[in-house]
Amino acid sequence: MTRVTGIWSRLAVVLLSLMAVATLPQPLAAQTEKEWSDVIAAAKGEGKLTVYVGINSTLTREIAKAFQAKYGIRVEILDGRPSEIRERIRSEMNAGRSIGDLSYNGGTTSELDFADGLFQPHGAIPNLKKIMSDFKLNGTLVPLQISSFGILINTALVKPEHEPKSWLDLLDPRWSGKILADDPRSFGGGAIFFGVTLQKLGRDFHEKLAQQRPTFARGYPESERRVARGEFAMFIPDTMTSYPSLKGLPVKLLLPKEGNPYIVSMMSVIKGSRSPNAARLFLNYFLDDESLQKFGGLGFAGPVEGIAASAPPDFQPYLAPKLMGTLNGSQIEEAIATAKTIYK
Repeated sequence: MTRVTGIWSRLAVVLLSLMAVATLPQPLAAQTEKEWSDVIAAAKGEGKLTVYVGINSTLTREIAKAFQAKYGIRVEILDGRPSEIRERIRSEMNAGRSIGDLSYNGGTTSELDFADGLFQPHGAIPNLKKIMSDFKLNGTLVPLQISSFGILINTALVKPEHEPKSWLDLLDPRWSGKILADDPRSFGGGAIFFGVTLQKLGRDFHEKLAQQRPTFARGYPESERRVARGEFAMFIPDTMTSYPSLKGLPVKLLLPKEGNPYIVSMMSVIKGSRSPNAARLFLNYFLDDESLQKFGGLGFAGPVEGIAASAPPDFQPYLAPKLMGTLNGSQIEEAIATAKTIYK
């Protein structure tokens, strides 16, 4: 078993707990060629697909572009923080007017949305057979990638001898006022980082980190650019999936010795979707061989064998980092509540 496979086996234990709330398992038997042809025809008839993305969308946009070229179905992607996407879906549902067709979000948020009845079963999808058997599919939540989090530094502002080797090194007085952080008081990577390090390093770590006066932000691409421009010495926690797009800039991604908090991201069909067949076809296309080739090159890991091999050699270590932990739905809500008492 490869290292990546081993990591996904450990992730599967967490994923199974995330999906324990499933109450409507659907048969995933492969369709006949004729039945799938009918799905494709219906999808083309729908003509448009709207995807709400609460995670880094680089991979989604690349796959959407290729999907649109292949099937002629227009794909509109709306980015937002996980909490914003969650509330948008709720609002549309309450108004009886669904606009979004697919939700692509972290596992913790997806679990909460599933439990709240915001998704509908996707139906049989041929390429789900490619997902490793460690993952128990429930007919609604489809695991597609892992995003793990490290520390992004500006190499001009952080000398090699001062590079943080541990999350605890963030408490060095030299970094006071120089840390940009994803806001832990809202759904997203910051909350995952907060909750996992709270469990592993204790409340004292965060109380001391709060004294470092971190600046909070809500948006990964702009935060990364701010570090690259030298506005801050570092950004925490930064996702591995962003790193390839920063190549050539004065930044470096560090992997703390304790490991990386992570998120298993999932895609689901939103209840009341106006384009359920196009949504189904897009889910299938996400796992086509031509799509999977994009994963490693863009810095993404997924629940399918061999993805790391498609990444440049210097990036492969980032696809199999030491994993520190993740949170389930109830834990992230507790983490956000606690973060609000420390970071004011």
